[in-house]
Formats: sequence, structure tokens, C-alpha cells
Amino acid sequence: MRREPRRLSAEAVLSGNRPPPAQDCQAESGRATVTTRPIPDQAGSMTTRIPAARARRPGRAGGGTCAPAAFIVFAIRQQHAAEAFGFTRNEACRNLKTALHQYWQHKTLRQHGQARKASIPRSRAASKRPLSECVVEHAVPQMEIVNRLMALDPLTESRVTRLLRKFYTVLLVTKEEHARLNASGVRSAMPKDWDGRNVFARYNLVGIEPATVDRPEATSPPKTCAE
Repeated sequence: MRREPRRLSAEAVLSGNRPPPAQDCQAESGRATVTTRPIPDQAGSMTTRIPAARARRPGRAGGGTCAPAAFIVFAIRQQHAAEAFGFTRNEACRNLKTALHQYWQHKTLRQHGQARKASIPRSRAASKRPLSECVVEHAVPQMEIVNRLMALDPLTESRVTRLLRKFYTVLLVTKEEHARLNASGVRSAMPKDWDGRNVFARYNLVGIEPATVDRPEATSPPKTCAE
């Protein structure tokens, strides 16, 4: 049975027999602002509607476009707040990983989704296989990158960009190579003796040979977001 929306009479609204509508509720964590207000219908009753609200984007100035790093900085700050509240790093890092995937891998490196899979560099073994037999792999695991981003002090867009240019590398490997990585103990971590520079150290450990990797340059968006 169809449920009718709750309707309140104008007298009830004006007499204060209902809680006042929330206005401009903005959380410090950056959640969307939600405003409610009574809207009269044709019968003179009042129906409370909650319009869809958009989250305020970090650092927007005069409607300009933010650099991808601005969104990543925002996600890092959110994660710091979540960890201070009591969440573990693994629990709190989902938004940051999403920001890295969307605003760096997708919008900056252009290496996202099945449509662009053919443009992702491959290992030598993967270069001889169809795309359906290849797996997208991060040379430096995302959790290692998350930990390094969380350690940045001071936290600025330029420092985030430099770190990602250095470590964020995507490669296609075969399913067999991916299984070797998982079995080697370096599925989500770099080797214990990693020098902090060689992004392919995990692959060297298990005998994965990258083909010539042409690492794409990050795009240079308009600088309208203050650090």
C-alpha cells in the first residue's frame, strides 16, 4: 500500500507543535549541508521536504576547478579526524583510497576502468596476454601510500603531488604473477628491506619483470585552490 507523505497543518507549524526545521547543518568533517523547510501544498497543508544537498568541495574559489591534490588533502584531514575519534587506520582509510583512485588514478593519470585498461603499462609476461587475463596492480601498495600521506607534515597539495608522482604506479600483471605476489607476503606491503626508492621492489622479489614503463605525467589543473 502506498504511504502518503506526512502532512502537518499550517496551524500546527505556526503554533510550534513540531520541532523547528534544521537549517544549514554543516559537520566539521565536511559532510553535505542539509536544509529542511515546510513547503505549502495546494490544500494549504505543510509538507516537510529534505532537498538533495551537495557537499561543499574543498578549496573552491569563485566556482573554479580544484586540483586533484586538494581533494586528497581533504580526505587526509578527514582520516586524521577519524583516527583521533577512535577509528583504526584500516577502518578510516576508505575515503582516502577512494580519493586516490578517483582524483589521481582516474582524473590525473587517466588509468582507470576497463575502457582505459589497454593504456596501462604491463609486465613483460602480461604484454603477451589478452587484457582479460591481466590484473591491475599498484606497484607500491595503496596502504603504503596511505601511510606516507598520513605522515606528511606540513600537509600541502604540493607535497601530496610530489609523493604521488614518485610512488603511485599502476601496472598490469598476469593472474599467475598476481597470485605469486599474494603468496609472497608482500600483497599489501613493500619488502622489509625496501630502500624507499625502487617502486618495483615487490616485483623484483617474486620475479616479475616490468616492460618499459612510461609513467604518465600528472596534468596541471588551474591553480584556484589555496593550500
